[in-house]
Amino acid sequence: HAQGGQPKKFGELFYDTIDKIIVPADTEVQPIAVNTLLSSTSVLRVFPAKNSAGINQLRNNPFVRKFLKDVCVDEKWGPEMRNNSTKKMDHFCKTNKRFLGGGGKINNVKEILLGLYPNEHMPSDHPPVAATVFINAKKANNKRGKSDYDSHQSVSK
Repeated sequence: HAQGGQPKKFGELFYDTIDKIIVPADTEVQPIAVNTLLSSTSVLRVFPAKNSAGINQLRNNPFVRKFLKDVCVDEKWGPEMRNNSTKKMDHFCKTNKRFLGGGGKINNVKEILLGLYPNEHMPSDHPPVAATVFINAKKANNKRGKSDYDSHQSVSK
């Protein structure tokens, strides 16, 4: 969005996985895909797979991402995505197919953006991260033949 107390973040797309679980490098862990924890009755929903190609175009194509940021800032999008107009962005995507290479067809920008956090299924912009951490179990020794307690690994799924 383009409102609030953090103007440096206006129009930025925070889709990338930024949250991690940090443990010592020799700790045994098992990453857990969050979508495997969800039941049909769970309120939490992960980003819809059907919109993966579209979000990848929005995030990885610098020209498209800049246009999205400009629209967001110029139109002063608020935090409730349903109230923001994506007509200008939808028109841009339909008329500039040369910038949407790699099979990334974008038909409905609002639908894609509504899948991002925060939304009605996840009120925080920090996506969930899950792992089983085996507190007393240590991985096999590193290449030097001893445990390296000063290094860490990050786990995300």
